[in-house]
Parts: sequence; C-alpha cells; structure tokens
Amino acid sequence: MIRFEQKNTDKYAVLFLDQLKERNGGPSTYLYHLKQGLRAQKIRNFVFYAGNQSQPRHFKNLRGKLDEKLSLNTIGRGERILFEILFVLYEIESRVCERKRLRDLCPYPIVWAHHVADLFYLKTAGGYKGKTALMMHTPEPWSEEVIHNLQDKFKTDHKFGIIRMYERMIERNACRMADVFVFPSKEAEETYLKFPFYKKYKKGKEVHYLITGVPLPKERYEKQEVRREYSIPEDAFVILFIGRHNQIKGYDLLVRIQKELERRKVCIVCAGKKSDVYQPYVSPLWFELGWQENVEKLYDMADAVILPNRQTYFDLAAVEALAEGKILLASNTGGNKTLARGTDGVILFRSVKDMIKKMERLQKMSAEERKKLEAANYNYYRLNCSLEQFAGNCGQLFRELNEGNEDGS
Repeated sequence: MIRFEQKNTDKYAVLFLDQLKERNGGPSTYLYHLKQGLRAQKIRNFVFYAGNQSQPRHFKNLRGKLDEKLSLNTIGRGERILFEILFVLYEIESRVCERKRLRDLCPYPIVWAHHVADLFYLKTAGGYKGKTALMMHTPEPWSEEVIHNLQDKFKTDHKFGIIRMYERMIERNACRMADVFVFPSKEAEETYLKFPFYKKYKKGKEVHYLITGVPLPKERYEKQEVRREYSIPEDAFVILFIGRHNQIKGYDLLVRIQKELERRKVCIVCAGKKSDVYQPYVSPLWFELGWQENVEKLYDMADAVILPNRQTYFDLAAVEALAEGKILLASNTGGNKTLARGTDGVILFRSVKDMIKKMERLQKMSAEERKKLEAANYNYYRLNCSLEQFAGNCGQLFRELNEGNEDGS
C-alpha cells in the first residue's frame, strides 16, 4: 500500500525515464535546455526525475541473438514472434523496475511527463493520484515511430504487430490518464488531431502551448574557415540539412531532386546518421558529414537551413537555426507554420516543386536582402525562443496549473 505524504505544493516534477543530453534531440535535449534555463533564471520549483537508474538487462540480453538474425534476415516466423514478445517484456521491465522512483513522485501536485509510457507507468506502477501533464515529442504517434525505427534498423517491411499493439495500448491509456496536454504550439498539435486516440481523450481537458527554447550558440565560427575544413566550395550557395535521414524528415525528397539542385549549383550539406536506404550519388555539391557533436560551426558556414519534413512537431533544428540568425526553408507543416507567422526569415514550401522554386529565389537574393531575413529570425528567437523566455513561460504555465489545482480542491 502506498503512503501519501504531505504534498510539495510549490514544486512540480518533470518525468522522463531516459538521459538528458545536449545533442540527442527530442525530449532528451528539450529537457536538457529547459533545465539549464530554469537554473539560470533561478526558478527552483521544478524537480527533474530523469534517467533510467535500474538499467534492466534480462530480456535485452535474451533478445541479442534474435537482433542479429533480424539484421541478417535469417529469422524464422516463430523467432520473429519471440523477438517481439521479448521487446515488449523489456519495455515493461525497464519501467516497472523504476516503480520505487515513480512512487517518490506521489507528494507532488503536478507531474509533467514527456513520454507516454512514463505517464502510463507513473499511474499504474507508481500509483500517482495527482494532476498529470503530458507532452508528446514526436512528429507522428509514438506507436508509429517505434515501428518505423525498427523497420529502418532491420531493413524490413515487417509490421511488428505485437509491438504495435502494445505501444498503441500505452499511447491510448496515457492520453486517457492525462489531465493536461502541453504542446509547443497549436500547429505542433495538428498531427495528433488526425488520430482517434488523441481526439477522443482531449475532449474536456486543458491544452496549453509552451513554445520551445534553445540556448544561444556557445561560439561563432568564420564561414570560409569551416568550409575549408570540410572541403566545401567557398563560393557555393550552401543549404544545411540536420536530422535523421528518413522519410518523415524529408531527407529522401532532397535525394530525389539532387540533379535539379546540382544543375542550379546548390550545395547540400547533411549532418546526421547516414541512411542505408536513401543514397545520394557522389557529387562535389553534396556532402554527408554523419553525426556531428558540434553543429554550431555547420550553421555558421551555411547560407540557409532546410527542413523538408513530411510531418513536423516542433523541430529543435528550426529553433537552433533562428538562434544562429539563419534563414530557414521549411515544409508547410506543424511548428514550421508557427515560426513562419512570426518572422519573414522562415520561408515555407508546399511541394517539391515549390521547394526548388524557393531555393532558387533565395539563391538570387542580394546579400542585403538575406541579412534582413537573418536579422528577423534572430529577433524572433530573442523575443520568443531564448532560454530566458522558455524558462519564464514554463514557470508561469505551471503556476497557473497549480493555482487551478488549489481552486478545484
């Protein structure tokens, strides 16, 4: 039986059972930046419960040989089913064994969860009875992203039905259990409005919007010096792509128009894990740099940043581009639309043909015109997406949520 102690009425718990890292992307980096911002602003009423301290190994070790067989495509039907069962058991084990830490959250009036599974197990294994806020961070439902990641990893079109069923159960129940939903913007919520599990359970619940913030670059680099370092032509018109090399991020669209871009003398520089599926041909105007720890120097050597996402949540790379004072070319999706409403330096496109047209227009702009757009983007960042704004807005939102708690009690 869980013993409920006196609540920490002026403190809020932030829950994410994974590591916080500066350059990991998703909730890991989002919360890393938020924690830094709160600390700098001396906002001390957020307590972060992050990381997986127990590190379960049992089912993961059992799965090891099946992982290898899946990779080599030598796995039988029975073994594939066993792989899926072990995958699900490991997911359950990794959170249930954190139940003691989850129960430690019971005194807090509000817990802000950043993964559907964390919220689900907070309520079930942790027995939490207070108010829960849920923020989902993926451009597609988590249940779909898990399957797409597995298909990419093992180069297969297998549906992974058992895993999908488990992840959908988690997702559906997390949305049912959540009292409040938090999104970076109204447009970032759009993807979720297409899915019945979210539309059904958001009815009658509070939805709040908290725009994402990132820090200023730690260091500035000289454009031509960075280009020389990577052997990028110093006089080229360079567009930077940062992110996963997959369909949802629109990397395949860039590969598809490689010849068109080359004909227009547009140089594409890509950072992020390389794809085994989408392979650009070798070209003096296409650079694959792989994973980069220091992306600040890449922003500094680029003329513009591109986000050709098919679906967008609220991309950290977009906000980073604004913090660097870079022009952003982006698909007319999700959080990109939020940013474009606030600054002329975010240029949206609606199709591949329109993307090429907007690139060409930007390429032909004078240096003075580009500088105006860059300045507009930096100004938008300073007023809306700085760490100071991020932390302050977050503190204000949770004060209001807590006041609502007290009024309703």
